[in-house]
Amino acid sequence: ASPPRQRGITRGHPPLPFSRDIRLQILLGVDAILRPGEIHHCAWRDIDLEAERPQLHVVSKPEVDWYVKGEHGEGHEARDRWVPLSPKLAQALRERWLADGRPRSGWLFPGRVDPSKPITTFRGALARVCLHASVRVLRPVELRHTGATIAAQELGFGPDDLMAVGGWASPQIPYSVYVKRATGPAARKMEQYAAKQAE
Repeated sequence: ASPPRQRGITRGHPPLPFSRDIRLQILLGVDAILRPGEIHHCAWRDIDLEAERPQLHVVSKPEVDWYVKGEHGEGHEARDRWVPLSPKLAQALRERWLADGRPRSGWLFPGRVDPSKPITTFRGALARVCLHASVRVLRPVELRHTGATIAAQELGFGPDDLMAVGGWASPQIPYSVYVKRATGPAARKMEQYAAKQAE
């Protein structure tokens, strides 16, 4: 089944009495369609807020054991790509950047015990937000699934679009999980994709 629509966790509710990080983490998962491990390892050096269209460079970092154990138990490797930032996400990042003194380096979410290393999870914080918003408790990876579903069903993203933004290695998963269930503009892209695959 398609992931649930959980937009209430970012709007329509009172200000959250939790970590200032969690709203950014939710937006990075939903709006930028990042994997949890990619969110953990976001660094200021990889965020370009001064470009005409702000963007985030998702970089496979050899110095870290990148998302070796995913929530599904298998390994996931970050695929180098530039991800455009939604206006809402760009504004949230800009506000954080200014509040943090305009950093040029360092982790966006440094660890509490050792700030030289990034966080390793935000699952607990996300669970508290879901309970606060009276929605089903989500796992961090479901933010990415929700973002991909919205992109396919409402924004008309096809398999290649999702591959480029979400970093999937092939269009098979974006096509079968997200685009195939879509209607409207996304459905037309699905038909075009299916015809192309049949050639």
